[in-house]
Amino acid sequence: MERLTDRSRRVRARVEAAIEGSSVSQTAVADITGIPRETLRRRLRGATAFTVDEVELIARALEVDFFDLMDSPERTAS
Repeated sequence: MERLTDRSRRVRARVEAAIEGSSVSQTAVADITGIPRETLRRRLRGATAFTVDEVELIARALEVDFFDLMDSPERTAS
């Protein structure tokens, strides 16, 4: 299993919270984004890290700000 960095773990947690806080199911997120369902499940379990492109697709699907899901220096400095 790939070891996630602290940053990757924070991004994973933010993506998971965004999905859980939305009215969109994991299956629907996978379908809307084109991310294979099993890949999305692996990412959400923390087995592998999300790519930047995947986070962008998920942000669009959930209609949330991309930077709210990412671990940008501006967000962590506050």
